[in-house]
Formats: sequence, C-alpha cells, structure tokens
Amino acid sequence: MKLDLECVRDILITLEQQSDFVRLSTHDLSLLLPQYSLNQIIYTCWRLYEGGYINLFLFYPPTNSSDPIIRCIGDLTFQGHEFLADIKPKSNWERLSYAFKQGSSASFKTIANVAIDLGTEALKIKLGLVTK
Repeated sequence: MKLDLECVRDILITLEQQSDFVRLSTHDLSLLLPQYSLNQIIYTCWRLYEGGYINLFLFYPPTNSSDPIIRCIGDLTFQGHEFLADIKPKSNWERLSYAFKQGSSASFKTIANVAIDLGTEALKIKLGLVTK
C-alpha cells in the first residue's frame, strides 16, 4: 500500500484537535476522516507509529499470530507535534505537496526535512529575519 501524505497530515491534525487524551479506535478515526478507507487509516497509523509520530495501544492476541492489533490510537508524540508544526500551515503544505502532485517522490525522512526547512523559512520571515 502507498503512504498517502494527505492522510498523514489529516490524521496528525485530527489527533491534535482532540480535546482530551486521545484514545480513538481505528473505526472512530475513520468516521472523523471519511475520505479515507479504514485500511488506509490503519496502514497510515502503523507507519506513523513506526516513525515515532504517534502512540498506539496494541493488543497481542493469545494465538500463534505474532502480529499485534491496534487497540486504539493515542496522542501525538513530541516528534509528531514538531512535524505537524512544520506541515500544518496551509502555505507550507501546499508548497510541499505540490512537488509530489507533479510526480516527485522522496523518502518520508526527506519530506520531513523539507518540511522543517519550510517551517524555519516561514518563522524567519515572520520575525523579519529574512525578506520574501
């Protein structure tokens, strides 16, 4: 399955918008983001968990299967908050996602690094340290 960057951003924003400690089932998250299939939500949550961006609460079935199941989705990690701060502003996201809509591809690490650069650039402009 392909990692959908729009889905990544939408999941992170949705988790951040929750008013209390997050404990959402994958089904509940899919109801909040109906534009994505449940399988896409699950896949993206696993990738975000593996990357250290979100917390997952896992259930390990007492069968021979060694694969855990997502019991519920938790809060953003500190790294997740940092990444979201760089991709949340619409102008940053539009600049970043435009390149990928034009057929570019890159690792998630590279995307995160470019997002950091965009966030740094936007902050410097707001502080008057750089002119547009």
